[in-house]
Amino acid sequence: MGFGLRPRILIHILVISLTASSIVNVAQSQSTAASTADEYLTPHNDARAGLNQGIPSLTWDTTLESYATDWAATRASASDDCALIHSGGPYGENIY
Repeated sequence: MGFGLRPRILIHILVISLTASSIVNVAQSQSTAASTADEYLTPHNDARAGLNQGIPSLTWDTTLESYATDWAATRASASDDCALIHSGGPYGENIY
């Protein structure tokens, strides 16, 4: 049974949510950030496991978190009022 387009869309939504979460947590401690990651990952992984399709659990990527946090800080300090601009980096951003 193929997964089709729906799980891919859900994964993209999850990536956006996780990225937004890392932006919100810029000033918070590592322990709080880890707790926040668990708050997002646990329900998603529970839902994935509940499908009984062998879908692997998601894991928090601290490299992606760091990249998103740095890019958010760069955009926040820009003089163009945080215009939606792609970073041009190794990760995709769905900003429109």
